[in-house]
Amino acid sequence: MKIVRPFNCYGPRQSLRAIVPTLIAQMIAGEDVALGNLRPTRDLTYVTDTVAGFLAIARADGLAGAPVNVGMNHEISIGDLAVLIARLMGVSPRIIPATERARPEASEVERLVCDNSLLLKSTDWRPAHTLESGLRETIEWFKHQGAVARAPSTISDRHSHMKAVILAGGLGSRLQPFTQVIPKPLLPIGESSVLEIQILSLARLGFDDIFIATNYMSEYIEAFLATARNTASA
Repeated sequence: MKIVRPFNCYGPRQSLRAIVPTLIAQMIAGEDVALGNLRPTRDLTYVTDTVAGFLAIARADGLAGAPVNVGMNHEISIGDLAVLIARLMGVSPRIIPATERARPEASEVERLVCDNSLLLKSTDWRPAHTLESGLRETIEWFKHQGAVARAPSTISDRHSHMKAVILAGGLGSRLQPFTQVIPKPLLPIGESSVLEIQILSLARLGFDDIFIATNYMSEYIEAFLATARNTASA
């Protein structure tokens, strides 16, 4: 048995619950970036490098039972990550600390940095992406998804207008502490969020105008919509 310990992974198709797509989505939407805590550091590895690490460990001899870290041995604070992504996207959003979105004190991990020395010593694994190159690929993927999401609907050409309203402004008090860091409509059910499932279901039923009423953590929902696929064509 081999034990793989991957550190923070990012890349295309990642859920908006994660920090990198959350930052990218808010900047695509042209909004101020609200973050709960700017100080914690994370060690970020591009998804294909993480997968390559798993495969390298699987192929390697002599690692049975030994925990092997997969990561870059490089940490960056959440605040500096937001600044870096903004620079790569060519935007200058205000980065606003939002204390109400900070994780509960006992649940926050202030520093995560990977010691990948055993991985480098025992395998031929070497990352193919720097943080900047991986972020560039991720940004381009999310930009494409945003363009798709803004494309005009064609469903109205086939059906008479039907309208629906999704109420997505509640606090989600009964689902705390999860809803302290993410609004209830974006909580996952399987591989999709609650809101995505609702939108797709309405689109399949022929609704071509869908209105979403937001309040609590509305910028997260708006960022999700800015990068979502065109559900009307699903």
